[in-house]
Order: sequence, then C-alpha cells, then structure tokens
Amino acid sequence: MQSQSPSIFEWPYTDIIARFNSGDRSWRETSEPIFWDQLGSVPPACSHGDAFAVGEAWTHSEDGPIHAVFCVVEGRFFCRLVPLVTFDPPAFQSQIRKQFHLDDSDPVFTCAECRQEKSQDVIVLHDGKITCEDCFIECLNKGASYKA
Repeated sequence: MQSQSPSIFEWPYTDIIARFNSGDRSWRETSEPIFWDQLGSVPPACSHGDAFAVGEAWTHSEDGPIHAVFCVVEGRFFCRLVPLVTFDPPAFQSQIRKQFHLDDSDPVFTCAECRQEKSQDVIVLHDGKITCEDCFIECLNKGASYKA
C-alpha cells in the first residue's frame, strides 16, 4: 500500500492502474464529480445499487475483462480495477468498510494513563480520567481507591 494517499480530486486511473499492476487490490477513494463523470461517460457494463463497472474494459486477463468499478459507501466514493466476473457490490462495500475502517463498532480512545490508543469494549473512568481496563486494574493494585 502507498504511504501517502492521493487527493480524492485527482484523476484516479493512474493510481488504480499502478495498484492493479503491482498486485495491490485495495480500493482508492475518489470524489463525487469523478464518480458521476465515469457513470455518464459510457453506459455501465453492469451496475447494482451504489456500484457500477465502467462500460469499457481497461484490459483483459485469463479471468476476462478488467473494468474500473466505482462504489459508494456512507456517502464516500471509491474505485479500483476488478475482473468483471467478480462484480459483487455487497462484497465491495464490505471490503471498503474494512479497508477504510467505516464500520469500527469499538470505541477508540487514548488512555489517560498509558497514553496509547485503545479499542476496547470496556472504558473505565478513574479519578475523572478515561483509562483502559488494564491501567485501571494496575491503579487498583497500586492501592488507588475507586467508588462505584
């Protein structure tokens, strides 16, 4: 994966082609105007819900034609090159949610004691500070008092 993300307003094809050629199958965020431009440029090869494959194939492989696919998730726009036979919008949305952490249900916070970002089900208030469960237990073991 690249260390610096390109602007969502930059033309995406240079980046998604480079990713595809290097074996990187990650999604790239793009902009709404680019999404609509690509949807209106030629009739889609296929579409379903908030996803479509651009009508012209970029290249062909043993899996058949490779198309640029655009997908909307939570009002954000994404694209990548995909073999048309694998066109599966629910799977694409799941991949995007995972890659861009769009469905993280665990709260993320910085523990006031250890200063590390934590993602835990349990967040404990200790002396008016938010601490992770491990630090809270450590404070209790050191003799700190706690009133429920």
